[in-house]
Amino acid sequence: MKVVLRKSFLKEASNLPLKIKELLLRKTDIFRINQNDTRLHVKKLSGKLEGFYSLRLTREYRIIYCFENKDKAIFIDIGHRKDIYK
Repeated sequence: MKVVLRKSFLKEASNLPLKIKELLLRKTDIFRINQNDTRLHVKKLSGKLEGFYSLRLTREYRIIYCFENKDKAIFIDIGHRKDIYK
């Protein structure tokens, strides 16, 4: 699976703690191999975020993404769970 990182995603990711950045690399590799891997804790979002998905990095950090097609995902945003869904 190809993963595209939006500029806004990269900007937010650059401000994350080092441990979270390292985890981001590992989880992205897992996602590329199998986006349905249970270690990712993927959830389909609803409401104003319908059509998007959430991937859990840690208890606190999430990635919001969508699929452009069956072989390409776009990582849109990354952040703390209290802020990411707003």
